[in-house]
Amino acid sequence: MAFSLTWLVIEAGVGIAVLVRFFVNKRGMESEIIDRLGNGFSRPPFAAVVVVCTAVSVLACVPLGELFFFHMILIRKVSDSVAETL
Repeated sequence: MAFSLTWLVIEAGVGIAVLVRFFVNKRGMESEIIDRLGNGFSRPPFAAVVVVCTAVSVLACVPLGELFFFHMILIRKVSDSVAETL
């Protein structure tokens, strides 16, 4: 679970970095899109795909983070109750 949460955070960070690069270096990104994806894929669809994927990563981090911290609290409470009984 911790690995998945870390992976989602990295994925969201890369998406944000791509968006920043997309708006800062417009001509360079346009030529790179044409080189890697072909002429049929222009800038607006590329930006839409990156925004959607980044938003999904960010939104998935929230419930996974809540679940992770819930389990951390649950493990702590169980270990405290086991220590009290011994």
